[in-house]
Amino acid sequence: MHIDIVAFLTDRSGIKADLVSPQATLDEAGIDSLVVVELAVMLETDYGVVIAEDELSSAPSVAALSALVDERVTSRSVDAASD
Repeated sequence: MHIDIVAFLTDRSGIKADLVSPQATLDEAGIDSLVVVELAVMLETDYGVVIAEDELSSAPSVAALSALVDERVTSRSVDAASD
């Protein structure tokens, strides 16, 4: 399963799409602490995945943030399928 972090950031958080490139740091992309909290809540509500805000905000780039989220959501999906 792939979560489109760019779509979340632009659609649900109102961040301008031209700021969100894979290489951009979270700061450069306009990802502040409020957006990180919104992302954490969405992940838990929509996917049952809990990732601490400090772990999300420590990602060095948008690509790294996306990879972290994909890894956790995929892991959760595999765990759920094997139960």
